[in-house]
Amino acid sequence: MYRFAVLAVLAPTLMAVDCDPATTTPVEPELFPCEGNFDMSEAGHPVLVNLYSWNGEEHIVVDKGCCDQYIDVYETATCTFVCAPEGGLTAFGDGRCPTFYDEATFLETAYQE
Repeated sequence: MYRFAVLAVLAPTLMAVDCDPATTTPVEPELFPCEGNFDMSEAGHPVLVNLYSWNGEEHIVVDKGCCDQYIDVYETATCTFVCAPEGGLTAFGDGRCPTFYDEATFLETAYQE
């Protein structure tokens, strides 16, 4: 009898809960800024993401850790590619910001695989 009473009290509450998966599925927070720009399941995805302050703005530096790929710098606010200060076949980047590491201030590591 006690179980029935508990069920009778809880039934209206349980029926009022919204069980629509579209509204109850939690949204995973991004692992790091601009994560949505990368396919984290494919080879060559970011393995190290550091945050830097450069020219008065926050930037992320994305290292894919493999195979002569560029180490890319993105503006954090817009997720826009800025330059590649190192990496590539020559290891000197794309030439657009050769002094990035001399001028930028390291803030923190946002993601590391």
